[in-house]
Formats: sequence, structure tokens, C-alpha cells
Amino acid sequence: YALISKGLPLRWESFVDFYEVDPHALDTGPTQTRGTKHVQYVRNFSGAISTLSRKTMLLVDLNSTIQTALQAMRTCPYTFKDFKSYLDNIQHAVDQLNLEEYSNLQHWVDTTNKIIEGILADRLRHAVKEWIQVFQSSNSQEEQSSTERQRANSSTTEDVLIFRTLTHEILIKNQTIFLRPPLEMARAQWLHQLQDWLSVIGRLSKIEASRYDMTLARRSEIEAQTFHYVPELCANSLASAHAAVGAKI
Repeated sequence: YALISKGLPLRWESFVDFYEVDPHALDTGPTQTRGTKHVQYVRNFSGAISTLSRKTMLLVDLNSTIQTALQAMRTCPYTFKDFKSYLDNIQHAVDQLNLEEYSNLQHWVDTTNKIIEGILADRLRHAVKEWIQVFQSSNSQEEQSSTERQRANSSTTEDVLIFRTLTHEILIKNQTIFLRPPLEMARAQWLHQLQDWLSVIGRLSKIEASRYDMTLARRSEIEAQTFHYVPELCANSLASAHAAVGAKI
């Protein structure tokens, strides 16, 4: 828009009279006219169009890469490694946009992080539901093995959960009956495994718009932002998981 505004006051009638419509006219014209405002304007305008075309093609390619990664995150295995791989692809694309100095990048990255947040929240709800199903079906070793085989042979994309069988002994000592280890230890172990299941999402880093704008010293002082708050968006699912643990105790 700024270049077009600069060209409007120029009188183009005289320029057309001196130059034929030839792509090489500006380079082969008379030496005394090569430095005129018209010639310089046309060269600047041509360079701007070339830059716009290159950046548009780059943006289309990078957007395709980002959209592919976002779509893959909806169905990939529920593992930290897989999620991180696709987030790294998105981050590398954003880094390239940053190096090319695209405008409004921070606003676009904030919107993209919101989209990722929604995807991860949906995956976490489904993952907690899977965790509850496996947990409730692990009453016996045979049932658990059967469930694991069904999950492995099904089309589910979740990582296979395995609950280790806990054995409690009922002991009598000094006419006192007690359980070893106590039930609270079982609760703690199950909740710890649930926390590990949730941390697959919570440890993932957000996309940054300006990673390369920070010095190394400054980056060491700033803690990377993560999606640690996503489990809070799935409060109902977590309540169901804790209720399942309480029911088994």
C-alpha cells in the first residue's frame, strides 16, 4: 500500500513515451534515464512483488506443515515422545516465520496454542477414560491380560497401560490384625501412576513466537511455558478417576 501511494503522484505519461513494454527495457534504456524516479519506483515495486510472492509460497508450505502436525496430534499414540515430535515440527515452522520477520506472528502463535490446548484436553479426557477402564478391569490377572490383548488388537491409538498386581498380607501380631503394606500405599501407587499418565500432556512445552529474539543469558532466566494446566480443564474426568480409586480401596 505504501509503494502504491508513492507511485500515484508520479506522471506516468512521460515514462510510457520513453519506454516500450519490454521486460528488459529498464535495464537497456538510456543511461541518463536509469536513475529517474520512475525507474527507481518500478524497480522497488518489482522487488516488493517478488518478496511478497516468495513469502506467500513459504507461508503456504509452512502452514501446510503446521496443519498436518495439528491433525496428527489428534490421533497419534498417547506418548510424550509423539506429542513432542509434532510440537517440535510446529515450533521449527514458527521459528522460520520469525526469521523471515512475518508480522502479527505473536497473535497467530497465541491462537495456535489455544488450538493445541483444545486438542490436548480432548486427548487427556479420552486417556483418563482409558485409564479408568483398564484400572477397573484389573481386578484379576486374567481379566487384565484379556483387556490388554483387546486394547493391543483394537484400533485405539493410546499407549497400553499395565497395572502391576499388588499383594497385601494380613498378619496377626500380639493379637492385633494388620495389613502389610497398608491400603494407603496402594492408593498412593495408583495415584502416582495416574499422575504419570497426566504428565504426558503437562510436560509439553508451548509454542514460542520469538525464541531467537532472546539472548542465551535471558533464556536461562525465563522458564519455558508448558501445558501443565490442561488437566485442570478435565476436572470431571479426574474426579471420575479418583472415585474409581476410592471405590477399589
